[in-house]
Amino acid sequence: AELIRKATGNLEASIRDRILSEFFSWGPVEPLLSDPEITEIIINGPESIWFEKNGFLSQLNDGFSSELSYKRFLDRTCLEAGKHYSLENPFCDGSVRDFRLHFCAQVVSPKNSVLTLRRQAEFQWTLEKLKNLNWTAENNLKFLQNIILNRENILIVGPTGSGKTSVMNALINSIPQNERCVIIEETTELKLPNQCSVALLTRKDANGLLPDIDQSDLVRHSLRMRPDRLIIGEVR
Repeated sequence: AELIRKATGNLEASIRDRILSEFFSWGPVEPLLSDPEITEIIINGPESIWFEKNGFLSQLNDGFSSELSYKRFLDRTCLEAGKHYSLENPFCDGSVRDFRLHFCAQVVSPKNSVLTLRRQAEFQWTLEKLKNLNWTAENNLKFLQNIILNRENILIVGPTGSGKTSVMNALINSIPQNERCVIIEETTELKLPNQCSVALLTRKDANGLLPDIDQSDLVRHSLRMRPDRLIIGEVR
């Protein structure tokens, strides 16, 4: 950092800050993170950065200064998420800040490594909020509420970005406070409904040193944990 400051001493402060950000932080992605209306960030390469806002994809008129700078950014991001990729395991999923992360290394994406970040909502979804957004008719929300109260099984299916997780969180929010839920996920997206509930996460060790733990393993173990309800997150 000190070498960069000395080498860029005759430049404008904004340019110096941008160079430092690219070496040690998010670089050109920084302004996208601070915009709460941006729901997804897609990075296909150092000069191909896209973002979703109000349901539409747009390309960012900016990029990383070099392939090396881009690779360092990817390594830092995966490290912050506590994830590691390798030739044997070129994919990783995780969470970083308020985003869900998916990484695909160059070994399977020949042109560039690809990073996809989806913003996770900070507020709690409820059926009342879905009603206020005119997500569906009120009688349909009552129908879903009755399914929850009667402890019936629900399968939520839909395309990417259709709001499956938001609806699941709203339904979870309507579960009685004295019922214990075990939530099973690959990455943390669903909110616990109460303090007696617990979340379990799958594990895939990119180094191959630890045995993998998949959703089926967690379902078997969860049945020994006295659940009133089992909630399975995204199934792919």
